[in-house]
Amino acid sequence: MKHKKVIPILILFWFIIGPSNLHAQNLESVVDSIKNFKAKSIKIHGGIRLANTYYAASGINPRRDLFQWLMHANLNISVGGFSIPFSATFSEGNKEFNLPSFLFAGLSPTYKWATVHVGDRVMNFSKYSLSNHNFFGGGVELNPGNFRFGAMYGRLKRAVAEDLVNLQAIDPSYRRMGTGFNTGFDDGNNKLMLSVFKAWDDETSIPIVPQETEVLPADNAIISLTGRKAIGKSLSFSGEFARSAYNRDMRSAPVPNNEKTAFNQVFGLFKPTTSAVYANAYNLKGNYRIKKTNFGLAYERIDPGYITMGSLYFDNDIERYTANMMTRLYKDKVSLSVNGGIERNDLDGEELTTNLRGIGSVNLGYRHNDRLNFSLSYSNFRNTTKLKSFNDPFNVVDSIFLAQVSQNINFITTYQLTPGNESKTSSITGIFSYQNASSIENDIVTNDPTQFYNSNLIYTYGVNDIGLSTTAAFSLTAGKVQSISNLALSPTLAVQKTFLEEKNLRTSLSVSYSKVYANSNPVSQVFNTGLGITYSFLKGHNVGWQNSFTWRSANSGSGVTNFNEFTGVLQYSYQF
Repeated sequence: MKHKKVIPILILFWFIIGPSNLHAQNLESVVDSIKNFKAKSIKIHGGIRLANTYYAASGINPRRDLFQWLMHANLNISVGGFSIPFSATFSEGNKEFNLPSFLFAGLSPTYKWATVHVGDRVMNFSKYSLSNHNFFGGGVELNPGNFRFGAMYGRLKRAVAEDLVNLQAIDPSYRRMGTGFNTGFDDGNNKLMLSVFKAWDDETSIPIVPQETEVLPADNAIISLTGRKAIGKSLSFSGEFARSAYNRDMRSAPVPNNEKTAFNQVFGLFKPTTSAVYANAYNLKGNYRIKKTNFGLAYERIDPGYITMGSLYFDNDIERYTANMMTRLYKDKVSLSVNGGIERNDLDGEELTTNLRGIGSVNLGYRHNDRLNFSLSYSNFRNTTKLKSFNDPFNVVDSIFLAQVSQNINFITTYQLTPGNESKTSSITGIFSYQNASSIENDIVTNDPTQFYNSNLIYTYGVNDIGLSTTAAFSLTAGKVQSISNLALSPTLAVQKTFLEEKNLRTSLSVSYSKVYANSNPVSQVFNTGLGITYSFLKGHNVGWQNSFTWRSANSGSGVTNFNEFTGVLQYSYQF
């Protein structure tokens, strides 16, 4: 196994949950013996899940291997004030698509105000530096009283060599390492934090320099200062300043000594080359609260070229002025949040086009009584998300792509038909959503917008005494992907039912049908069915089987192929 660094962790985990004679004992008795050991001072809980997937398809190229299995385990030990959580996820390699096996494992023992991170973990320093980026390595968080300290070191990205025959078209990348710390104080009202973060690519981690794509080894250093000040109980101010230094190619020639300053070397953390880019990012916020209403003003500027290797994706060349208000009205039945302002780009005047636009968001919630409530939200702030191209009839793979959403509307309303009835429940829910987005390719936002509309009407009915739950739904999905306008009409029926005296046999059945149109012409019919059964036995043991079958029938002359696809998952889990 390639993941040698996690072997000691797995050995520790194995030593805890199973001694060398584990094969002579069953899992439950071992766990019981551990839990009974000093039961007053030691608490142990966790679980394990094993799943094996079977896949078959005709009419299309297979999307995954015939068989593939996955294991997930978690364990938490509490003893003498210590809390030691551990988790691990492992999957075998994918032969058909030439994808490697993977293992994510880590633990974070905690004692009072101290936490140590080992393995695959996530930490957060600042939105402008290390921002909830997964890493494999070690870290520590110390929070005694009002003092705060955090530090990390580890691998941010695995090395991926160029593979032109890989069906998934995964871009090559260098192994990326990172380290940094975050320190200061925070008493809830006043805060001052200093964050330092450095990341670099290992140019020796790829044996052959990529030819088809321009992948350059880079490095990055960021220093950030964050503060907050409260004045009384109603007024507060906060802000952050960050400076980023980024070498686009570490192999470039170093700059002359007379051009080196403490600022462009980030106080010794960064060695500038002729490919270096420097940029700042900062924000200022003010908030005032009176009774149930909160008012705020905010300013944010992110210079062109600002880059952090501690975030999966980062937007730059943006300046925003915004104001916001949040309140509750009519005996707290109405909640209202409004945020508006202006946004512009091309801060250095070097872009071909300049955008100056109004931005804003509105969130309105209303709870009439226990039976009726609704919520409405609108936003045209830019945010990065994953969208699913599920309604493209010419793409047999339900592709997931990274997109930058610039407009988003959501409306949800629910009406309870049987309020206060403990034996029977029923409700009607209506959902409408709209998204306008642009896809992101190679970290660049394209100019080809994509629109999605989705409407759902859902009716649910349940009889609690017999463990019966039913759902009937109808959805209308429309969208425009590139030059194709799509429409899908889909009714769905789903039933869940429990059996046996202890209700330890759970079953589910779902059936859906979709009629798909492209540019107003019928294209195909898609039939989908799912069946699941789970049985619970002894104490904490569960075994189950879930499968789904998809059948698509194409209209003649549509250019779409017919196909059948089956996926079945057999799984076992044990919780203690």
